[in-house]
Parts: sequence; structure tokens; C-alpha cells
Amino acid sequence: MTMSPVRFLSFAFLLALTIFFFSAAQSAQSELVYTVITLDKGTLPGGAGPLPVPPAAEPIVEAYKRDLDRNCAELTKATGRGDAGARFESPFATVVDVNSDGRGDLFMTSARAPCDGAPSYDSGTAGYGARWAISKPDGSYAISDTMLRGAEIQETLRNGYQLILHLHGLSCGKIGAAQCRNVVRFDRSGEMVSVAWPDGHAAAPGERKPVAQRAAAPAAATADGDEPSPFIGADHNGSLMEMAGNRIIYAQPKPSLRDVVKPGTVLVEGRWNGEAFEGTAYAFKKGCEPASYRVSGRTIQRNGQLDLVLRGAGPLRQGCEVVSYSETSPHARLVFEKIMGN
Repeated sequence: MTMSPVRFLSFAFLLALTIFFFSAAQSAQSELVYTVITLDKGTLPGGAGPLPVPPAAEPIVEAYKRDLDRNCAELTKATGRGDAGARFESPFATVVDVNSDGRGDLFMTSARAPCDGAPSYDSGTAGYGARWAISKPDGSYAISDTMLRGAEIQETLRNGYQLILHLHGLSCGKIGAAQCRNVVRFDRSGEMVSVAWPDGHAAAPGERKPVAQRAAAPAAATADGDEPSPFIGADHNGSLMEMAGNRIIYAQPKPSLRDVVKPGTVLVEGRWNGEAFEGTAYAFKKGCEPASYRVSGRTIQRNGQLDLVLRGAGPLRQGCEVVSYSETSPHARLVFEKIMGN
């Protein structure tokens, strides 16, 4: 059978395109998210930090590995590609004393844990899943999860280490693909302090209207009490959320939740009263009905950004059945960070 020149060129083009995207995916998956730059040694190779993992922090590393391994195995099995878990590259944790307290702080990412059966299991337009653990005076660690496109851990001449975080463009009030950097430092209590936004910010904290004022129902409310309003976004454990009037919905769930919730799923609904919010939250589990529970909280200014923190006794399950509600439930505290509008 003879292939016509047009069909041959089309086939060659599609083949080249397929190879290009496959190579790009492989390159992105092996990309190093954390780059360490010291004053005396310059850029360190392979994402390595100048310190080993402290023994007290080893359980934190292992817990994050278990989370990634489980998510990878579940998604791999769901796609019919077996049940293999993640592969952990070495070094997995980048360790640097960023708050100058004499103890190493941990920076980890799913980019160092490729999943062959589901390459994008913990990545998306906002980058890769990332977790850091910053040492506190009492010997414990402040642990945070986020999504990053990249980060430089950079030693400065006078102020110790700072981080240059590469974020989704929305954080700078731009389109998603636009460059958006936030320069931050960590203090000795483990708190992150925002220093600068070189590419601009969605709104300066002093100029930003409280989200409650922007989201409270005006005269143009819809029949069910929600208002038509500009997009107000926030980060919730790596998922991009939309604060739509009296509801908080998943605008872009993180990849590990793609089989659990879909874009547009309501996580919280209720009512604003000034800076305070109270209402009903929903806990999701694959294959189960959502479990509702009461939450309340308020917006707070911290680290140069506006956050919403909600608390309430969350559900505890046996299988799909809710057997009790507890303040120790993983759903008992909901944090929506970096609230901003466009």
C-alpha cells in the first residue's frame, strides 16, 4: 500500500508532535523544583541542600512519601496500568537552615517522586505539589503544602536565606502562564513572611477590600442568595478555589483529587457577617456521599496576605459511614490562603 505525500507529511507531523510532547512531559516530570544558591559554593547540583535530613524530621519525610506513593498507586490503578507507586529520586528532601536557628528546614516536592502510571498525578498549571517543614523553637516543625512551578533558595549577604517562589500567574493578577514570583523569608517561629512581588501582585494588602465586603450579597443577588461577582480566588491545599458569593467551590482541584471532586464542586456554603463566615462544609471521599458539617471562622491578615480560616468538628468515617464528629478530624480546619480577586 502506497502512502500519498500529503498523508505521509501529516503522519510525520503528528509523530514529531507526539515525540515533542512526550519529551516535554518527561522533562517536566524530572525538573528540579528547588535550586539552592549559597554565597560560597554558588548553585548546588541536583537540588541538594547543604545539610542532611535531621533525625527528628525523618518521620515528616516518610509521611510525605507515603502520601505521594498512595496517590500515585491509586491513580495508576484507576487508569488500568497496574498499581505501582511513586519512584523517589535522591536527594528527595532539600535541607537548608532558612530561619537561622541552627536546625535544618525541609523542602520537598512531588517533582522528585515520578509516577510512571500517572505522570501528572500531583502537578498542574500551578506547578508541582510541594511541602516544606520549618523548625520551631519548641523542636517541632511548621508544615505547609502548596503548588510551585519552581523555587530558588538563595543565601543573601545580610539576611540569611530567602526563597523566590514561582507561582501561578493568578497570584500576580495575570493569566496563568505569566511569570509570577514572590520573595519570602521564614522567621524562627516557622512563619513565612512575604518580602516582595517582583512581577506585581493582584492587590496590595493595604489596598485590598476585605473579601467579606466583596462577597457579601448586594442588591443584585440571585434567587438562591448568591451574588454574581468578579472571580475571587484562593489556594486550599494546592487546589485553586473560587469564592463565589456565599459559596467556596473548586475551580481547579489539585491532580490527586481529580477522581474525587470536579471543577464547580461546592466545598463550603454559608453566610458572611462582616469578616466572619459560618455555614456548612462538605468532606469528600472517593465512592462515598459527601458528609456535611458545620464550620465557622473569619478572614485574617498574615504574612502580607489575606486568608480565611474555618473550623468545626469534622466527620470521622468507617468506610463510607460517618461514625462521629471530632475536632481531630482531618477536615476540622479549612484554610483558604492568598485570597485575591481580578
